[in-house]
Amino acid sequence: MRNLVTDYLRQDLSRRGFLKAMAAAGFTVAAAESVLKSLAPIAHAQTVGKTYMKPFEGNGGGLLAKQLLATGTEYLFVGNGSGLGALCDAVIERPKLKVVLATHEAHVVAMASGYAMASGKTVFCAYSRVGAAHSTGNIYMPWWKLG
Repeated sequence: MRNLVTDYLRQDLSRRGFLKAMAAAGFTVAAAESVLKSLAPIAHAQTVGKTYMKPFEGNGGGLLAKQLLATGTEYLFVGNGSGLGALCDAVIERPKLKVVLATHEAHVVAMASGYAMASGKTVFCAYSRVGAAHSTGNIYMPWWKLG
């Protein structure tokens, strides 16, 4: 059965061929249909992966930096809190990304908001989750002014 599943996922075996081979191996039609149903998410992910997913090797900071570049982000507004080491290391290897460092979470959001409103470009903020409460006022104000 493992070989049949592999062939089906590689698209070397059609749905009809899979059902036929499973029946020849002694499985009921209901059992074969159940196997096909459980394979549907995997088969879908493989077809999506051909067009939308790209392989990546590295840590989370490198992946985030790559995604930010794909969105056209040029500036990262970051707080000097903890937990951003991997992202900062990844930025060093990607000179198109520029870091703007702030000493407080509220300043991070205020600077990013001002830059985004003035330039119309995408920005990214990162800071320690402990400072999230401090940033909320500056998250609300631009939304309120634009709304």
